[in-house]
Amino acid sequence: MTAVRFRDPPPADERARALLQKIGEELLAARRLPAPLPGGSLSLLELHAEGPWLDLIVGPTDPVARVRVRSDRGEVLGLRHPRAARVRAVVEPLDAAAARHEGELEALAARLRTRLAADRWARAEADLAELAALPRGIPLTYLRQLIEGVEPVRGLLRTGFGCNQDC
Repeated sequence: MTAVRFRDPPPADERARALLQKIGEELLAARRLPAPLPGGSLSLLELHAEGPWLDLIVGPTDPVARVRVRSDRGEVLGLRHPRAARVRAVVEPLDAAAARHEGELEALAARLRTRLAADRWARAEADLAELAALPRGIPLTYLRQLIEGVEPVRGLLRTGFGCNQDC
């Protein structure tokens, strides 16, 4: 009897991590996290993606704030570099210690709004769109399992989240 083979795609969480790492390298030259940020005592600790938002989790050693970045198709106020992307950057404190770093956090957000290269942001946005489409957080073992001790081999397949077994 031939062995049962499932044609699973690579785990989505691994692909998500790879895309976030690629975005970090592309936008912020962060090859490894934590990565020191220019101009102060803060470091980029983590990157998260939530819909169209890219969240930069920053702090000296522990998270104190996140800088949320996304495209801004509306009117952009203030001076921008001619080749800068049209992005919105919003600082959201995560801890009371964020108040001590308010100047640095606002400077980081201002740099993103005024100096982030449009071509680099366009590539990051494409990666963010791919991230949004990934079925993260649902392990494949939840969707299917083999029933042990039964001949011929049988399994249980849950299709409530959309079948990914490529039948």
